[in-house]
Amino acid sequence: MEITVVVQGAVSAELTPFCLKSIRHHLPKATIILSTWKGTNVSGLDYDNVIFNDDPGAIARMYAAEKNINDNPNNINRQIVSTFNGLKQVKTKYALKIRTDFVIKNTNFIQYISKFNHFSKKYRIFENRVLCVMADKPNEKPFFPYDFLFFGLTKDLLNLFDIPLMTETDANYFLSHTPINTEKYQSIQGLFKYIPEQHIFMNCLAKKYPSVYSIMQDCSDASAESIKAGEEALVNNFCCLNFEQYGIYPLKDSLKWLYTEKRFHMLFHEEWLELYKKYCDHDYRINTHFRKKFEIENLISKLKKHKNQFDNSSIINKPIALFKCFIDVLRIFMKIIIKSIIKLYLMLTKLL
Repeated sequence: MEITVVVQGAVSAELTPFCLKSIRHHLPKATIILSTWKGTNVSGLDYDNVIFNDDPGAIARMYAAEKNINDNPNNINRQIVSTFNGLKQVKTKYALKIRTDFVIKNTNFIQYISKFNHFSKKYRIFENRVLCVMADKPNEKPFFPYDFLFFGLTKDLLNLFDIPLMTETDANYFLSHTPINTEKYQSIQGLFKYIPEQHIFMNCLAKKYPSVYSIMQDCSDASAESIKAGEEALVNNFCCLNFEQYGIYPLKDSLKWLYTEKRFHMLFHEEWLELYKKYCDHDYRINTHFRKKFEIENLISKLKKHKNQFDNSSIINKPIALFKCFIDVLRIFMKIIIKSIIKLYLMLTKLL
């Protein structure tokens, strides 16, 4: 399989050499295109071609002032420019888009490129599915495949990134507009009309399905219609893999939670398979034991979180922290018990 790797973004003197070395080691026949910014020092780095792009800069702040503690910039346009310009230089059938601060530990992802070949009729825009590393659950944030890594047909990746840059109006949308769903917006608190990942996917979808913008009117829109469209569009165009299935990981400490924690909003491969069965292949057989595993891991994660809160709380607040832990654990156990009762009831009704 002929592959070109587009390594995009700002060069880190500390991390990027590890990224490039890992590509040479695990994909020795691949062409490496480094797509970065004019004025970047690339001496000593191992690549085949380099592209020095004009830096479009950050379009705005990411979040409202109270949530933007670290003054996070909205770098969506930087990603679009560096990725698209890199992809335009690719000559091979397949391309891998990777950030400059990620490292390849194995090439497990290659085996998944043609593994799932059934599609539904709606919202398909790629010739073949693009591999991404997880997504947000469509009932949490529709149209949200994580944009750290993409692997697939070069023409599909070009299609994905051949989109308009985010405008200042859209980047600062909620400075002058009220969210469709004010309750949902409280968990987002972004200034943008659409989250950067949504901007990429929805702009690509809109080339064939312009109605997507009326279905989901802003990033807080959690209507039944937007969730259903988000599910079908995601499963028809992307195959969501977990990090251990992809074999590529972030090097930055601030991103390691992505593969060390299982947060409620994340869509893992096992859950993607449920969507695949629901929309694309009704006969696909799924091992449902992963649900119990997730529940146990979620319980352990919550217990660790509460232990840290308990250890760090004052003597006065320790009883409150302990009570919160008890409520959380009780909620999880009740959920498991209710599910077990329902399952037992359904089994008995079949027998009777």
